[in-house]
Amino acid sequence: MVTSPFDGGNCTLSGSTVPSENKPQKHTKMKKITTLFAVGVVALGASAQAARQVESSEYAVITIPVVSGVNLVGISVAADRAKFSTLLPALDPATTIKVWNGSSYSEATAASAEVSTGEAVFVPAAEAGFLYELGTVPSEAAAVAKTVSGTMGIVSSPFATAWPLARAASAFSTKGSSRYLAANKIHVWNGSGYNTFWYKDGTGWKSKTSGVTVPSAIGAGQGVFVEFGNDESNGTITFTAP
Repeated sequence: MVTSPFDGGNCTLSGSTVPSENKPQKHTKMKKITTLFAVGVVALGASAQAARQVESSEYAVITIPVVSGVNLVGISVAADRAKFSTLLPALDPATTIKVWNGSSYSEATAASAEVSTGEAVFVPAAEAGFLYELGTVPSEAAAVAKTVSGTMGIVSSPFATAWPLARAASAFSTKGSSRYLAANKIHVWNGSGYNTFWYKDGTGWKSKTSGVTVPSAIGAGQGVFVEFGNDESNGTITFTAP
């Protein structure tokens, strides 16, 4: 069963068990980039749509919509074992968050948890609203490789901008499959469970659930679970620059 690390809902995941205001400083030559994603069910209609705004040059302000309950927040600003609370200064440092360690969750406060660019953690919210992730834009690179220990891992866009899902097929170190169980998958947290998308050879990304639209991108500040197919483990996902 896929379960939330907090008291959220759950759903079946391939037979495996995984854990289901500071004012930003102005910067000259600041560029504004806006990408759309859905809170809860990704791209599931206008009511679920929200804008993630990234103002970037050397300094990034990522506006992350959150739902009441549990949210999977990605680290899309420059960070190398930085304290999580320093990147989201509006979040109470005493907030208990959940960090995936490759096989299970560990618990820490926002003030003590250390995170790096391209990672993500589960953060509870008492009500729907926004979190603001502040930091410098990660240094430009043609590609960023993220290592996943085990068959599953949590990743996020390491570029402070949305990362097109169309690139994810070649990002995995293995290809897709014509069979669901053997295919590479992305599991998107929707506030109470997961929406699962799998890569089918020759036809692209497919939704496991009828009526759930495949997202066009992984938004900045949005974390997702990735799962390798074909029983592969300890793999690498290479993010190419948007």
